Amino acid sequence: MINSKKIENSHRAREIILYSMPECPPCNALKAFLKENKITFKNLDVEFNLENREKLKELSGSTKVPYIIIDGEPILGFQEGRISELLGIK
Repeated sequence: MINSKKIENSHRAREIILYSMPECPPCNALKAFLKENKITFKNLDVEFNLENREKLKELSGSTKVPYIIIDGEPILGFQEGRISELLGIK
C-alpha cells in the first residue's frame, strides 16, 4: 500500500523568494543556478523597489543580497551546497 501523505507532500509547491539587485554578480549567478535547475522562484528587486528593500531589512536585519528564502528557510549569499540540499538538487 502506498502512503498517500508522502506522495502528496512530494508534489507540494515550494515557496522560494529571492531578494536581489540587477547588477549583483552573486544574485545573477543564483538566478542562473535556479533557472538551470528548473526551479520556479519569485524575484524581488531591492535596488529600485523601496517596499522590497524595507521587507528585506525587516526579515534579515540588513539589505545584503542575495537573500533567498526556501520554504521559510533563509539563506544569505549564494550558498550552492545548502541551497541544493534544501531543493533536493544532486
